[in-house]
Amino acid sequence: MTANFNSIPYAANIRQSGLTIYNPIEIGDPSLWIPTHDLESLHNEGLRGISLAGLPLRTRSKVAKEHVCRVIGYPMPRAFLKTQPRFLAQRFDTYVQKSNNLQVWNEELSPVRRYVLIRLSPEDAVTSRCTSPAFGGEVANLAHNLSWLGSAIKSRAA
Repeated sequence: MTANFNSIPYAANIRQSGLTIYNPIEIGDPSLWIPTHDLESLHNEGLRGISLAGLPLRTRSKVAKEHVCRVIGYPMPRAFLKTQPRFLAQRFDTYVQKSNNLQVWNEELSPVRRYVLIRLSPEDAVTSRCTSPAFGGEVANLAHNLSWLGSAIKSRAA
């Protein structure tokens, strides 16, 4: 049974641990590993309303990652290393998007990595229901099903 995220102070525990986003944490660690549902809740509450308006795409991504660090209790690195995933400790990557078309470039989807979509409004503000963490296997299944659906629609139209 997963605890309600309010009952375990994940961000405070992580801050007190002195760990960075690059220090591995054992999946299921009761005080440091943030279960996917709780990760989603923390992001939704902590990121909602943040404006990324006017920022170039790469800067927007960096600023979003800085906010994610703050929300889940990690110190902000001087630079985000090109690790896979970027948030190695919690095994997730972030993707800032206005639409629901996740495109993972130059790497395979990993079934043990979590993919966190941070959704933006047309005004480039983080929306009220901003994140949807999913494991790579779930993302791959969704992509396969959507690809199949698109093929089925095209064949019916022909």
